Amino acid sequence: MCHQYKKGRNGGEATTFPIGVLVGSLNFASTIIVGKAVHFLRCENIQNQRLAAVVFIFLVTYINSVVFAHTSNGLGPRKGILDTNKQLIISVMVQTILPYIAPLVKLSIYKCCLRRMPQQPSVFEIEKKYALFLNMISVCFFYVFSIQMLFIVTCLSFVFQYAVDRLLITYWFEFPPVHDDILNLNFIRILKYTPLNYAPVFTLILLLLALPSNAPYDFTKLF
Repeated sequence: MCHQYKKGRNGGEATTFPIGVLVGSLNFASTIIVGKAVHFLRCENIQNQRLAAVVFIFLVTYINSVVFAHTSNGLGPRKGILDTNKQLIISVMVQTILPYIAPLVKLSIYKCCLRRMPQQPSVFEIEKKYALFLNMISVCFFYVFSIQMLFIVTCLSFVFQYAVDRLLITYWFEFPPVHDDILNLNFIRILKYTPLNYAPVFTLILLLLALPSNAPYDFTKLF
């Protein structure tokens, strides 16, 4: 039994990094696809369209982050037990860095090589940023008991995004970003409900504590 567990753990270690990169890449691709698809919705105004983009992108990326982490055990050429902690941290890092690769490369080319800026500057799509924030914060609350390090990684991710966004807004994106406070207020209203992701895990732990047991339960086994 111990040999089988060790073999499964070793196989899972080899699969953890690719799965984390895959989840982060899927979230990035989903953000682009859903963001384009929302334009086909018949919304009353641009504010409702942007709010719909935030909600739909958040739901798709949240499902990718949470559900895929629980269904990817045993995947890959070396079937084994996936390290969910590392997989989620890697996916957060990937979906944080990927959106900035193309703008930073283009900015470097125009500034260093061409020494000019494009005639039509890119638009800062704040709705995608809000959806990414909601996804990261919700995942943090969902895995609060098993992955405390995820909070630190997410905070560092926010600091990184803040710094790079200021750079890109100044030198690359259309300045100032064209949006009003309606989207900001709706984002704050949705953000207030993200701690509810803590509720199902907390309820499950209370039920486990109510069960008779001779040894303390390892809550990290829940994930």
